[in-house]
Amino acid sequence: MQRLLDNGNDEYYCPDCEATAEGDHPSVLCICGFAIRTKKPYRCIPNPDRAPYNPVAYVAHLGR
Repeated sequence: MQRLLDNGNDEYYCPDCEATAEGDHPSVLCICGFAIRTKKPYRCIPNPDRAPYNPVAYVAHLGR
């Protein structure tokens, strides 16, 4: 889901994992909805190694 924030930026919400993120494309958020042969094996989790070289808030995790 997407909504426009008061500051003019977009906020994305994932109904699968309930995460939110601000950015210019849904990929800033997560990969929960990514399907492989009609199955959705990925779940996003908070990035355990967030750093300047790896700034994304969430990363893909295989398995539910």
